Parts: sequence; C-alpha cells; structure tokens
Amino acid sequence: MRSLVVAALIAVSAPALAHAAPADEPYPHFGASLALGAPDGAVASLIGSPWYWLIADVGFAYTLQPGIVAGVTLQPIDFAIAPTLRGEYGHYFTGNAGNYIKKWANVPTELQPFISEASYSWWSAYLGLAIGSRRGFTFRIEGGVGWITLYVKGASATFPGDNVTVSTADTKFTGFVPMARLTFAYYF
Repeated sequence: MRSLVVAALIAVSAPALAHAAPADEPYPHFGASLALGAPDGAVASLIGSPWYWLIADVGFAYTLQPGIVAGVTLQPIDFAIAPTLRGEYGHYFTGNAGNYIKKWANVPTELQPFISEASYSWWSAYLGLAIGSRRGFTFRIEGGVGWITLYVKGASATFPGDNVTVSTADTKFTGFVPMARLTFAYYF
C-alpha cells in the first residue's frame, strides 16, 4: 500500500516538475566598454564581472599621450536604472604634451622651453547612475572627486639679448579635482 501511495505522488508531481519555470540566464562575465571623462580622456576597456553586482575593468586611455585606467564598480541593484559606486586608478605616461599646450594656450615664445614633458596619475571615487541591462548594453553617467598628481619635467632656456639662462627642476603638483565620466558598456 505504501509503495502505491509513493507511486501516486510521483505520478501527480511529475507533470508539475516538468513545467516549472526555467531559471534566469546567468549574467555575462565579460564585456567591453568605451568611456569618456575628465581626467580619463577616452578609454577603451575590457570588463570582467564575476557577480552581477561587481564590475572590474582595465583599459587603454588616450588624451594627449597614452595611459592606462583600472577600476572597480559596484552596482548592487539588478534593475534597468541602478545606482553605482566606482573606484579608479589611472596613469598617463610621460610624453611631450608641451607641443599641444603651447599651441592651444598661445604660450609666449620665451616661455615655451619651460613646457615640455609631463605625466599624471589619479585616484578617484564616483557616484553614478546605470541605465540598461547587465545582459547587454549599459550606459553609466558618473561624477565624483579625485586626487591627481601631475609630474612636469624640468627645463632650461637662455633668453637672447640678456644671455641669462633659467632652469627649472622637475616639479610635482597634487590636489583634489572634480571628476566626470560617461561609460558605454556591452556585456557578452
């Protein structure tokens, strides 16, 4: 009798088990993004996301010279519009940004020798808003504050007529600056 009851329960529950709703598809673990920001410049990144709420990225950046940017974004809510919290480190390698600065800022000829190689690094924290799906395309707009360090290589110049030579040492400037970032990401 007992085996008959068990067989009846199995027969009754089998159709219900067969028609159970499928589990949601898992979130993609990888993606790519393009970001535009200050001081980031343009950044093309690869994304790794072991959990839906954690997004890590590392990428190639470019403004006046090449650089790298790495960051971690927390997106704790799984919804079409969600808040984000991001931490980031970036570094632009030493390059001759002085040529661009001289042209754009109309630096007087006698001061141009003092503007040559420069690089900068920063640590930043952002609050933002993500719009889209972590199973496809997402757009994030973020703003925050960062600690920037600017390194400027020393230079020397001799002024004609006076025959005076002026030299500057390598200089480092640091301080807090506002940050902004727009990110377009696709998860696959």
